[in-house]
Amino acid sequence: MVIFWNVEEITGRWNLFKEIWVHPFEHWLENTIILLLLVFFVVVYIASGLRDRTRRSRSAVE
Repeated sequence: MVIFWNVEEITGRWNLFKEIWVHPFEHWLENTIILLLLVFFVVVYIASGLRDRTRRSRSAVE
């Protein structure tokens, strides 16, 4: 893994491509997709926790 990452670092320093973390405003679409996925997974995580909590509380009452 380290060897492959060094190849990526060298090609980035040779300006063979623009890195997303160096030029974030030029990659607005990719950043927007990452942000939307993050929000989606946080909502799914919270919703599943709430669903599990209500399921536990209902079984304890009955």
